[in-house]
Amino acid sequence: ESSPTADLVAARAESKSQTEKASSLSDELTRLRASSSGRDAQLATARAELERLRARLEESSPTADLVAARAESKSQTEKASSLSDELTRLRASSSGRDAQLATARAELERLRARLEESSPTAD
Repeated sequence: ESSPTADLVAARAESKSQTEKASSLSDELTRLRASSSGRDAQLATARAELERLRARLEESSPTADLVAARAESKSQTEKASSLSDELTRLRASSSGRDAQLATARAELERLRARLEESSPTAD
């Protein structure tokens, strides 16, 4: 068995070891608290930035009027495109009719000339 002196020396050594360990843990806790304070500040800053960005996004979001204007613009664009297509078809049809009219006029002039040649002239 161990002697009281040896037990006392061992207990003192254990106490010293535990004191050093507690001191080390206390230092670590202080460091972590300081780091935590910094992180809390960073988190608060990040949250404030997030709220600022959300507010900015809300301000720039389309309003009902803007959505309606975009829908109207799209509708008018589609209508203009449809009218343009119709105009192109009408021009093509008109070109064909212009050619037919020119042919009919030429035939009419030819027939008038023949009629004038064949009718007796009053001399």
